[in-house]
Amino acid sequence: MPAVVVREAAEPQQFELFIQFKPGLDHLHVASLLAESAPQALVQAESAFGAFPPGAVWALPSAALSCSEPEQRRLFIEPMASKPYRLPTFFQLPEAVNHM
Repeated sequence: MPAVVVREAAEPQQFELFIQFKPGLDHLHVASLLAESAPQALVQAESAFGAFPPGAVWALPSAALSCSEPEQRRLFIEPMASKPYRLPTFFQLPEAVNHM
C-alpha cells in the first residue's frame, strides 16, 4: 500500500487586488484579502465580486509592496520640473487615442 503524504496547507497571506478596467487606464486598488496563493486570491475575488470586466486583474502579496515616506516626496517631485518629457502633457496624442 502506498504511503499517504499529508501536506500542511500554506499559511494564508494578505493580497492586494488591483483591476484595470480597460487597457490604457490606471490600475485601481479594489480590495485586500487573505489567500494561500495569488491564483487562489483571484478565485476568491471573482467569487466575491463576480466576473471581472475586460482588462487586467492583479493579485499581489501585500508584503511585496513598498511605498515612499511623505518626507521623501520632494525627491520624487522636484526632479520632474527639469524633465518635462516625463509628464504626460509633454506629448501630443492623436485624436484616435482615448483614455491616456
